Amino acid sequence: MKPSSVRLFAVLIACTFALQARATFLPGTVPVAPGQAVVPGLVTQGTPAGTFVASQIIPEPSFTLTSAVFLNPTGTLDFYYQLTNGARGSTISSLLIQSFDNAQTAVGYRFDTFPPFVPGAAIPTLGSRTSDGTDITLNFSLAAGFTGNLLVISTDATTLTNGRAFVTNPDPFGPIPTFAIATLGTVPDTSETLMLLATGLVGVFAARFLAQRRVEITR
Repeated sequence: MKPSSVRLFAVLIACTFALQARATFLPGTVPVAPGQAVVPGLVTQGTPAGTFVASQIIPEPSFTLTSAVFLNPTGTLDFYYQLTNGARGSTISSLLIQSFDNAQTAVGYRFDTFPPFVPGAAIPTLGSRTSDGTDITLNFSLAAGFTGNLLVISTDATTLTNGRAFVTNPDPFGPIPTFAIATLGTVPDTSETLMLLATGLVGVFAARFLAQRRVEITR
C-alpha cells in the first residue's frame, strides 16, 4: 500500500472512532437504545443543567407533572420530568413519554435540583424504550403525598416540540402535555451519515490493503 493510502486509511479509522466517542449525554446517564431496558444512572452531582429553554407545570386531579428542557453545554437538549403525587393519590409506578424516535437517548435522575424543580424522594429503577424508539418509560414507586426525584432524558437532539406523557397509577392516565424532540422522519442525523460514510471507506481501504498484501506474499 502506498504511504498516502496508509495515511488516509489511518485518518479514516481515527475519524470513525472519534465519531463513536462523541459524547452528548449528561455525565452519569445511561444510554438506552430502541428495544432496550437499562437501569437509569445518577447524574454527577453539580453537573450544570445548561441553558433554560422552556418549562410547564400540569396539575391533574391526583398528581402534578412538571417538565422542562435545557440546552446542555454540548449544544443538545435534555428533557427533565418530576412527578408530585397527591395526598390521596394511588401509588404511581411509571411515566411514559412520547416521542424520541430518530434520537440517541440516555436516562438518569438527579438528587440536586434547580427551578422549576424541588427535592424529591423516589428514584427510577428501570428505563425502557420501545423497539421503534418512540416511547421511553421510567419505572419507580411514588407513594401518595411524595414528590419523585428529578428524571432526565438526555438526547443528541437539537429541536424541541410538544410531547405527550402517560402516568400509571395504577391504570395508565393521559395523554398529559409535556416536551419531546421534533422528529425528522427517517433521515439520519449528520453524525450517523458521517459514521456510515467513514465505516464504508474504512472497509474499502481495508479490502485494498488485504488484496495488496496477498499480491506481495505471492511474489
